[in-house]
Amino acid sequence: MKELCEAIIGGVLLGVLAMAPALLAIWVEHRSSPNSCRQLDSVERKCAYGSCDRGMIERLTKECLRASGQWGEQP
Repeated sequence: MKELCEAIIGGVLLGVLAMAPALLAIWVEHRSSPNSCRQLDSVERKCAYGSCDRGMIERLTKECLRASGQWGEQP
């Protein structure tokens, strides 16, 4: 029984260590994105629960694209 518990714990630790680089890359990418993009992500998540503000989503989308250099000239 002790060997089984040790094997399970070892497997879990190995899984966590294997996922750590991918999770770190996602976290770094998220932290380096402009604030408007993080706000847009937050508002879109709220929209999934039924509290959508389309005007705010449109505004933040434009700001996010502009801040990340994908928008081009300001309208």
